[in-house]
Amino acid sequence: MPLALVALDTTQNILGTAALKPHSLETHRHLNPWLAAMLVAPDQRGKGIASALITAIEDEARRLGFASLYSDTASGSALLERQGWQKLEADIQTLREPATLYCLDLKAARR
Repeated sequence: MPLALVALDTTQNILGTAALKPHSLETHRHLNPWLAAMLVAPDQRGKGIASALITAIEDEARRLGFASLYSDTASGSALLERQGWQKLEADIQTLREPATLYCLDLKAARR
């Protein structure tokens, strides 16, 4: 770790990215690992790319032996909640904007 995943189309254009990192929020360094650097190109949103990237990061964290996975988001709460993530804390001050902290129990959330 860190580990980055990139979603590509059939012509090798980048559609989106996601990362598995040991830390993300300075205020929550006791929690690890983190789903981070999640980005899908605006014209590619709504096609399941973000969900596929999240699932791939979850699988990789499981493969590495982690029991939980964390993420913070200012705009992706609905997506994480649809994928079974649990809200831990709201309105966390980050360097960018207020965010919500989420956790996924990797042992309970088998896909």
